[in-house]
Amino acid sequence: MATAGVARGTFYLYFASKAEVFLAIADDFYDRLEIQIAQGGASPALAVGSPDGRAFLHASFRSWFEFFHTHRLAATVMLTEAAAIDPRFDRGVAELRRSAYTHFAARFRTFQALGMVRPSLSADIIAHLQVGMFEELVKAFVLGVDNPDLDSLAEQMADFEWNGVRPAAR
Repeated sequence: MATAGVARGTFYLYFASKAEVFLAIADDFYDRLEIQIAQGGASPALAVGSPDGRAFLHASFRSWFEFFHTHRLAATVMLTEAAAIDPRFDRGVAELRRSAYTHFAARFRTFQALGMVRPSLSADIIAHLQVGMFEELVKAFVLGVDNPDLDSLAEQMADFEWNGVRPAAR
């Protein structure tokens, strides 16, 4: 409550319990994350005009790392502590992952249609790989760090993905 800058009595005028506080944090974080997912960091259409699809990936990943760094306190609760606090959080996190999978799979299919990535790869598998890799990097290098090197993280993830999914040279 000291972090919120309010007295305990005032705080509990708005929240009847700690569970309600966590649910409010979760709702706010989920709303912000849904907006970020809807915006997608950057549109695949931007990549078409770009001579470097890898630069597009870097910008997109950088945007996502920045989001989690900006909201790292709520992200820490949601990604590492939520299920232990209340089972409702686990369902919420699972729903957000499904939303992210759907978004990234659709984006990958767009890249396939544009000929920017191999058509033989499963968009659904790639989406799961992206979400899993990203979540692990966020947990390891963003959440507990005051000044993470977001550019380096985005650079390395973009490099890894770009070199793994683009069509073979002809």
